[in-house]
Amino acid sequence: MYILYVKTIILGIIEAISEFFPVSSTAHLELAHYLLAFHVQHTGSFIIFIQLGPILAAFIVYFSTFKNLIPPLSPTKWKAYFFDQPISPMHFILAVLPISIVGLLFYKIEKTYLSSTLILASGLFIGSVFLFFADRYQKRSLAKGKVAQAGVVSYKQAFLIGLGQCLALFPGMSRSGSTIGSAFFVDVEQQTAANFSFIIAVPTTLAATMLDLIKTPISLNDSSLTLFALGFIVSFITAFFSIRLFLYILKKLGFTPFIYYRVLLSLAIFSVYFLKR
Repeated sequence: MYILYVKTIILGIIEAISEFFPVSSTAHLELAHYLLAFHVQHTGSFIIFIQLGPILAAFIVYFSTFKNLIPPLSPTKWKAYFFDQPISPMHFILAVLPISIVGLLFYKIEKTYLSSTLILASGLFIGSVFLFFADRYQKRSLAKGKVAQAGVVSYKQAFLIGLGQCLALFPGMSRSGSTIGSAFFVDVEQQTAANFSFIIAVPTTLAATMLDLIKTPISLNDSSLTLFALGFIVSFITAFFSIRLFLYILKKLGFTPFIYYRVLLSLAIFSVYFLKR
């Protein structure tokens, strides 16, 4: 039983890091599940459930932003509430609406036809190309002085980032990579892009996780419940560090280390896949 606890801790750490790093949490959890030979009651639901840990961590890290989204009691303050905040309810609606619609429309297709190892490796590689051009685009925009000032995201940018987030429905692309890369393409400042990505991850990932759990109802025994709780706690705690670590790496090195890593990982998966055929 102790080995299961160790494997659960490892999976929790991997989930927390890969959820915010642009390397695809789906790909890493699938690989870790396979390599660790991790099998518990409702393994699929376990992998979905521990995603709630990083969501809660992001909510706490950006609590001040979410606190400002509580509607004021006075009607005279509603205009400022909806339109004058740096990150307002309108930003949330515009950024989350596209993936909400597209995700519901293509949920069955994604789960039925986009779950193979080959698709996952393809998503990792395609995402690498996307990040490469996004990184180069922002560097050129910075040189030309086109990038918006830190902390500023327009409604148009929020909507276009939301459209870009739909790329994450393709396994291996990475939700954070899709949103931050899209933000780069619309001239949002680097750290602002990452923060905005993590903020809109809370409602987006929470909704997707709850939908998956509703679609796969579970009934746990005591031992499985302990593993679910352990995985959640580990992913929650680790997520605090992974958010800050990613922001630091992005500031110092940009997307470069993640691009190389994704390419190497995708080539390794492709190689194993075709060697086994």
